[in-house]
Amino acid sequence: MSSLCPLCGNDKSEEALFCEECAKKIRNDYEVKIPERLNFAENVSSKDGFPESGKSRQGQEVVSKTGTFSKAGESVHEQANPGIVPKTNTFSDTGKSPHEQTNDSQTIAEKEVAEAQEEPSFLNTRAESFSCKRKHGNRKGMVFGWVFAIGVLAAFSFVYKQYATRQTQEQTVWEEAESAHTVNAYLAYMNAYPNGKYVADAEAKMKALKDQEAATWEKLKTSGDVAELRDFLQQYPESPYRALVRNRLDSLMWIDAYTANTAQRYSEYMVAAESGELPGNYYHEAQKRFEMLFQSYPVSTEELDKIKAVVEGFYAALSDRDYKKLAEYLSPKVYRFFNKGTDSRENIVKALQLAKTKNSDSAVRFVPDLEALQYQKTPEDKIRINVPLVKQYGGEEGVARTVSGYIGHIEMDGEGRVVSIYETKPYGAEQ
Repeated sequence: MSSLCPLCGNDKSEEALFCEECAKKIRNDYEVKIPERLNFAENVSSKDGFPESGKSRQGQEVVSKTGTFSKAGESVHEQANPGIVPKTNTFSDTGKSPHEQTNDSQTIAEKEVAEAQEEPSFLNTRAESFSCKRKHGNRKGMVFGWVFAIGVLAAFSFVYKQYATRQTQEQTVWEEAESAHTVNAYLAYMNAYPNGKYVADAEAKMKALKDQEAATWEKLKTSGDVAELRDFLQQYPESPYRALVRNRLDSLMWIDAYTANTAQRYSEYMVAAESGELPGNYYHEAQKRFEMLFQSYPVSTEELDKIKAVVEGFYAALSDRDYKKLAEYLSPKVYRFFNKGTDSRENIVKALQLAKTKNSDSAVRFVPDLEALQYQKTPEDKIRINVPLVKQYGGEEGVARTVSGYIGHIEMDGEGRVVSIYETKPYGAEQ
């Protein structure tokens, strides 16, 4: 409650209606009893309370045009003091001014009207809420339907895309298998797509390749063509005959190497074995022969020509069985002559002549490869020579057989005479 007086605006106690000065004046001038405090609960519940809906009732207080309160059409002043006219702002026994009572009556009337209007408003609100919920439910149903339809379409699109991708991938793998046209390529396709649409074709093509592979190997068993063997290995990299083909190729390459019997050909064989192209079954033999024939010692052209002349003359005299000429190339003392030990030049010549008498029909011709000759000098001023040899065995009609792969080992003294000679036979040759 306000602590200011409603008439003069001065301070008052919170429980009093007016300040002491205004309350005294009202009691003296208008002879109205003013309550000590305002009790709204008692005023509202009393029979002399506010009129309903702004209308006057019989026996209740009403507001006159002059602002005085009355009962049954008489003013308060007339009832208390007949003949006396109040000055202004007459108060009723409720303790409120006419203006305040009028405002209170209007407020109560407005509340009643508002309460009367609230009932249909509440019903309308319930109806509108129900309608709104129904519309919201319909909207949610439509949204759910669209989401479900989009999900179904997305799932179908995903499945179809996966199917199309798989079909495309299968086609690609099949085309790659056909392009490679190997057993492994077709097997790879069948492993990737065991139920693929080209499985039958893959099996048929693979069987045809297997049959062709077996027939090719049967042909290569007796073939001496190195190129054919290499083609087979390239065409059938995973063939069960691969090891057999590699061994066959290794043997042919080795035969070619020692037939040529040169440091270069032995080197080529060793390189092929080291690279993995060949098993290298003869690698160590090739290495030994390469070291024999490889010219590591610095070559003097003049010196080399003298050595070649001695070697060529010696083998020519031995082939022609001209032992007198042969004696010119031998040192007086020979430490090794083929399979014999130390002996004199004269004894060696006598033994050769005796052998010629016993085997007059047999003839062997020694053909040295002078261009592949290798030599080196020792600290004792001796010359060691390694020279590739081919032996030609003759018969009644001339040369019956040629054997290559021999290497002659000759040692000469400082005067160019042979002090030692022996040979390395071809690999696997009969002793």
